[in-house]
Amino acid sequence: MEKILIIVIIAIIIGGVLVYSLWLRINYRETWKITETPSTYIVKTPSIDDFVSIGITYKLNDNGLLTYTSDPY
Repeated sequence: MEKILIIVIIAIIIGGVLVYSLWLRINYRETWKITETPSTYIVKTPSIDDFVSIGITYKLNDNGLLTYTSDPY
């Protein structure tokens, strides 16, 4: 009886490892590779969130420049 229990536990562990490795393979996303030269392997298109810091307010002037707004305090 103890041998069967040990075999079942080992089978569950091996099955869990196999399912987890399959899940990792299915959910794989290409990430940025570390490189010495900037912008070499970047595949993501930058958005406005990549350039504008959260919590800082900017104003778009008529000439197209982005400037800080005045501090209300």
